[in-house]
Amino acid sequence: MEYTKYKMKKRGVMNLPFVYIFMIIVIAFVLLFGFRMIVKLNDLKEKTVYLTFEEDFKKEVEKMYNNNKGSMTTYSLGSRNKPLYVPKDVNEICINGVRVTPDDFKYESFEVENLRGYNNGITEVCIDTKNGLFNFKLKNDVIGNEVYVLLTAI
Repeated sequence: MEYTKYKMKKRGVMNLPFVYIFMIIVIAFVLLFGFRMIVKLNDLKEKTVYLTFEEDFKKEVEKMYNNNKGSMTTYSLGSRNKPLYVPKDVNEICINGVRVTPDDFKYESFEVENLRGYNNGITEVCIDTKNGLFNFKLKNDVIGNEVYVLLTAI
């Protein structure tokens, strides 16, 4: 009887490495899946920041368009109107006519009605985004009997 007990214990010990290997494989899959979900969640957050930037920017241009001629608003940390947030991987945003284009190809360009970029006679304005912030000035101006919102860099 003693002998059979000893054999059973030894057989149970032999199965233990397979349990450990199975546990390691399951833990590896859980970690891999978790890491992939964290990366996807971070990408989703950055896309949300960009879409929020797009909507806020259009709203601010529309507000400036409805102001009086010559009205100007600055969007920076030192002003009453704070800069707009952009995704961290966007380093520059260019405005050419009504088209707003980020330098990162993950994000689509968009158009803003009645917007014009202006930088000392150059119609395309590229503004660096520092620390995920887009600092700029908007000015209501009349050009050839048409009302436009001019965007300039700070």
